[in-house]
Amino acid sequence: MTDHHFAEGKPHLKSRGHWLRVVSCGMCMGVADLIPGFSGGTVAFIMGIYTDLIRSIVSFNANAFKLLFSLRIVAFFQVVAWEFLLALGIGISISVATFVRIIHAILENPVQRTYLFAAFFGLVLASVLFCSKQVTEWRWRQLAALVCGGFIAFAITSLALQPYQSTSIYDVALPAATLPPDTKVTALANYDSRTERLLDVPEKSIASMLAKGVVNPNTPVYSHQQQREGSVEEFVTGNATTRLDPWILFCGIVAVSALLLPGMSGCYMLTILGTYPIIIGALSDLVNSALTLTLDFDAFYIMVSLGIGILFGLAVCSRAVRWLLHHYRNVTVAAMTGFMLGALRSVWPFWTYQYQLLPTRLQDGPQLQLLSPVMPDVASAMFWIALACAVAGFSVVFILDTIAKGRGQNSESRIQNPE
Repeated sequence: MTDHHFAEGKPHLKSRGHWLRVVSCGMCMGVADLIPGFSGGTVAFIMGIYTDLIRSIVSFNANAFKLLFSLRIVAFFQVVAWEFLLALGIGISISVATFVRIIHAILENPVQRTYLFAAFFGLVLASVLFCSKQVTEWRWRQLAALVCGGFIAFAITSLALQPYQSTSIYDVALPAATLPPDTKVTALANYDSRTERLLDVPEKSIASMLAKGVVNPNTPVYSHQQQREGSVEEFVTGNATTRLDPWILFCGIVAVSALLLPGMSGCYMLTILGTYPIIIGALSDLVNSALTLTLDFDAFYIMVSLGIGILFGLAVCSRAVRWLLHHYRNVTVAAMTGFMLGALRSVWPFWTYQYQLLPTRLQDGPQLQLLSPVMPDVASAMFWIALACAVAGFSVVFILDTIAKGRGQNSESRIQNPE
């Protein structure tokens, strides 16, 4: 098999404008991937690069790595889609570095969050219509795939947002005076203002609090597992900084698998698994430390664990999607359309909420926690502003499609056969 054969089907960046377009797509995907409920895969669909994304990932196959390990470096770079992934990665990195703190702040403001998700709701709704047109024929199999995809996505996104806890849970003594200024402790869902205790804290979080000096070995805690009072040193062992966290690694696999499916949000899965605040906090800490030319090792090891999981998930899930698109294109696209339709609940703008403190990020103050979706008051100004945002988001998809057709790129905007 020749080196040229390996390269068949991989996307090529034909011009500087194509480079800039892929970088721009990466920036949009980067923003989406920071937000629970919105999928980077959906953005790739909308912007016409989904097939190229899958092709690029699967170009890193066993044959390509055989060339690399045999030191045929030039041949390796000829057969893998490094240009496309580099441009996409630059765009994603720019967005993450630029917007992680902004997005984090917006998600903690209930009004701003409503408007943001209203725009996303319109965006995803339009992308459902757009992607349904990619199915060349609608028969019972395509309709069944649409319904099944919608049901699965709705079931997953309807899961109660109760983080999975893999360790013991404690109530930790935390004087109100040590909290950020102007913190209204009586409005916090996980803080008992009477006993001045932070409630339901995982053991790993206590270890991190201990390493940061927020608590000390003699700080009183109550163990829910053992149902008794004690001190931190009686219950918590080990170091908060681990070089490889198996649970974070597993979460990375799940998140990137969801990310590659339009309509399924990787960050939403991280939220369900209880690691979204940890990941966003680690990203924010890394950005902050980079600005001061230092390195936050706790955050670094978290992201290394996540990165390994993401790479493994990409290797498996991308090939599965590629195979399905090649052998069952219409059924697969119909199922993906159903995924987006069924996941609309996850980008519904109007929710009830409460505030809580994150044990590992107490310095950030109270954080918004969503409870359940609600119907809005149609007479309120918030509803009409949100509706305008949704219409704007809806229009973006068709504006992008019109621009693509005007530039003769209509073939790129379709979900093509990845072979």
